[in-house]
Amino acid sequence: FTVDLARHELRTSNEFLAAAPEGEAYLGGSSARGIATDLWRRAANNSYIAFEMLYEFSAAGWTFGGAAGNATVPVRATLRGTAFYGNDGAPLPAPRGFHHVYEFVNYRDSVDAIRDFALPYEVVFEA
Repeated sequence: FTVDLARHELRTSNEFLAAAPEGEAYLGGSSARGIATDLWRRAANNSYIAFEMLYEFSAAGWTFGGAAGNATVPVRATLRGTAFYGNDGAPLPAPRGFHHVYEFVNYRDSVDAIRDFALPYEVVFEA
């Protein structure tokens, strides 16, 4: 998922890399929405933002209709922290806290290009 930091949004792949100095830790088994999960933690702290991200993937042995075999799929990500800069890049008068929870549902581990990127039948494309 993608989020712009100034609006409490981040691109998870970038933030995972940015958070590397504080590392990533496996917190053990957990559950989300009745699904057995593996829980991970990543944290970052810099002059723009300080946050902790907890993310859960399905535990071994769980299968889903949209995933082939025993694929490990994302289930939930929780992001909690404090922003020190606003949308315009200027320092905020006071730090602003945030708490976001992202639930991954209807996950598929492949893409059907014809179905997933087709225009709806009522949309006409004119060149």
